[in-house]
Amino acid sequence: MRKKITVLIVLLMCLLSACSSPDRLTSKHYINTGEDQLNETTRNPSSAPENSDSSVQTVTSEHSVSHSSGPTDDHTSESSQPAKDNTYNLSYNGYYYKNLTVGQKSIYKKIDAAIYEMKNGYIDLGSTQYSNIILAYAAVINDRSEYFWLDQSKYGIKYEDGKYYMCFSGVNINDLQLSYLYSEDQKSLLQQQIDQRLRQIILEAQAKENEYEKALLVHDWVVKNIEYDSVTADAVINKNQAGLDKDSFTILGGVLPRQTNHGVAVRAVCEGYAKTYHYILKQLGFESVLVTGNYNGYGHMWNCVKINNEWYFTDCTNDDLYSEAVSHTFFNVSSRALSRVYNFDKTVTPYTVDTITEDESFNFCLPECKSTQYNYFVVNKRCLSLGDFNIELGMVEASANTISKIADLIVSENAKQVKTTELCFGDATEFVFNEDTTAALIGITDIAEQIKKTGAQIKNIRVKGINGAKGFMICWE
Repeated sequence: MRKKITVLIVLLMCLLSACSSPDRLTSKHYINTGEDQLNETTRNPSSAPENSDSSVQTVTSEHSVSHSSGPTDDHTSESSQPAKDNTYNLSYNGYYYKNLTVGQKSIYKKIDAAIYEMKNGYIDLGSTQYSNIILAYAAVINDRSEYFWLDQSKYGIKYEDGKYYMCFSGVNINDLQLSYLYSEDQKSLLQQQIDQRLRQIILEAQAKENEYEKALLVHDWVVKNIEYDSVTADAVINKNQAGLDKDSFTILGGVLPRQTNHGVAVRAVCEGYAKTYHYILKQLGFESVLVTGNYNGYGHMWNCVKINNEWYFTDCTNDDLYSEAVSHTFFNVSSRALSRVYNFDKTVTPYTVDTITEDESFNFCLPECKSTQYNYFVVNKRCLSLGDFNIELGMVEASANTISKIADLIVSENAKQVKTTELCFGDATEFVFNEDTTAALIGITDIAEQIKKTGAQIKNIRVKGINGAKGFMICWE
């Protein structure tokens, strides 16, 4: 009797970003090196016939899930206290980990230890559902933004004699060599360089009085220090594997300067931005989640961060849109505000993960962000409410008082040699930024006339923003 062996090589889609003025686009990238159709044995390895031949299948999916007849997982809840594995000296307090079942946590720890130790060959994950493995792996790469040496787009899963095995390096399957992106010596050296470069921003953040100020400082640092990697983004759009810089998807791309086609720079795509923000906040004790979804028709990644016991969304990538200044349109925003611009990937729980279909990416136990208390514009009193507008017979225009306030704000900022300011439409309003109508809505022409009367040398006042977003920037010369 032949052994029952099914090998899956899953090539995850990378969540990338592409730049197209005036909006930033993002794209999910599929790497397909095999058949598109899956046979029944591959879809559910546990049902493989005893006399089946060994088979190899490539799946183009970020989080591919095999549907089994039922869980073999123990769904008993664990204590909320962070667990610690003394063998590998790893603290288990990530958001994904804490929301897994006991059985899924066991798989998580095995995967996590193997990646941390940079093990080669297959690791034994035991008898479980395939969906539990996919969820546990997704949880590891979400919680561990520091694993820059892992090529998370490639891994192997083998089902043999009723048990699953997984590998990340040291295995050749169908002429595809799985390997880590760096050696252990390189990993250690690069980690030292990352620690050195981040030491100052972490010290500065620790000195801030509250969580809002810490998160704001880190947000601004990420936006200012990372240059968007449009070369890699273009490679994604054009499906040019040779043009992909894998460091752009990791904290390496978001932290360390490196040689690129355009000189030495710190370059990343959306995944690199999000992981860098996540990683630094984790060093400061924040709870943070990497979020996936769709922006402007393309795949995207951003963050969900807990500040003073309330959750907020932050997207450093799309706050790095303007050359004039750092934007805060997507700093600490609510689900309601963000959902006007972004579409979220499906959210699953430990008990519904088996509902995910092939080629479907997902979020896990994603918190709902209801609060606006620590939104940038709320804290800085830059929100425009319904009371700031005259609404008569379907016509809407900024009130005289609103025009005066905005004019005074511009004059005040200009006196500080600043050439930008930011405003937003409050969550309670239905107003959002529109490149064709917002300037008229806030009365830019009247604002310019009022500024002219003050004698301030200000010209070319204009608005910038992302259509559908609540926040926007006013620029001038």
